Amino acid sequence: MSPGKRRFLILFGVAVSVLFLWFSLRGTNFSEIGAALARARFWWCAPLLAAYCLYYWIKAIRWRMLLAPMTDTTARAIFPPMMIGFMFNNILPAHLGEFARMYLGARQLRLRKTQVLATIVLERVLDMLAVLFFLALALLAAQSVAPALIHAGYVIAASALAFMAVAALYIARTAAFLEALRRLTFFFPRLARVRGLGFLERMRVAVLHQLEVGVEGLYALRRPRLLAGIIATSIAQWALMGLSAYAALVAVGIRVHLSAAFIVLAATTFAVTLPAAPGFLGSIQAAFNVALVPFGVAEADAFAASAFFHVPTYLIVTLPGLYLLRRAGYRLRQVQQEAEAGAAE
Repeated sequence: MSPGKRRFLILFGVAVSVLFLWFSLRGTNFSEIGAALARARFWWCAPLLAAYCLYYWIKAIRWRMLLAPMTDTTARAIFPPMMIGFMFNNILPAHLGEFARMYLGARQLRLRKTQVLATIVLERVLDMLAVLFFLALALLAAQSVAPALIHAGYVIAASALAFMAVAALYIARTAAFLEALRRLTFFFPRLARVRGLGFLERMRVAVLHQLEVGVEGLYALRRPRLLAGIIATSIAQWALMGLSAYAALVAVGIRVHLSAAFIVLAATTFAVTLPAAPGFLGSIQAAFNVALVPFGVAEADAFAASAFFHVPTYLIVTLPGLYLLRRAGYRLRQVQQEAEAGAAE
């Protein structure tokens, strides 16, 4: 990655974070935020972090299941590269931690980078589906929520089911799926020649190639036993994450239905996929604000809850990640360069 591109990504992420922070703090009195944090019951950090740590251990178990068709490994063995990857997500822009994890995982397991990356992409898809599942349940169970949001729950659930049907077809009948996709996009080359839209054809070729070479990383979904375990661990880890968010709300004195915590979880998950400064500063604060204000929560309290959630969870990932990186004998700059090279490929 060129210095100019790296600088642009950092500056753009910082600008987005500043915008999100402004949105979260507009009209808010800083003394009210301080008062909310001053009365917080900090012993709630213990269950919050316990659920958060268990979340990552279950995530390592699920990653082992995703890798099972390609290699025989253990959750304990792949836990370090996974945590190092999440640590890099906290200190680098543009989610480069995923590519750091790809590099470290491929090197440790002696697999191709495309194989490891396919499992990471699948993991993200499974995470999104699990979050959508809990969001739909939360919207249906929430108290005093507008009917429009209830309808949104049905739409989200239907969309998730449709996506899973398409994904199942891709995994079960890969060759037929890719051939159908080629035929559906047959006009892209003509648009490239006639309209000068060459990027469409390049995108078509790249997507088809990635779908073709990446399917090997999805073979775990073809095994019923592994699939059942993957679904169970996906639900378990995001249930724990929702409970972590609920602990942060209770800690600062926010009394809302448990469903509100899972709406916060969904908003946070979507927010951190957007460009932001390293550590997702601003994104998490804006997500808490958007999710909680409709429940009648004061903006100052929402910001205090986001800080209570954000600071300890940031540290519990970043500090162990740095330790595991050093213990594995890697240098920070070395892995960063490999991650940037993987992102550029």
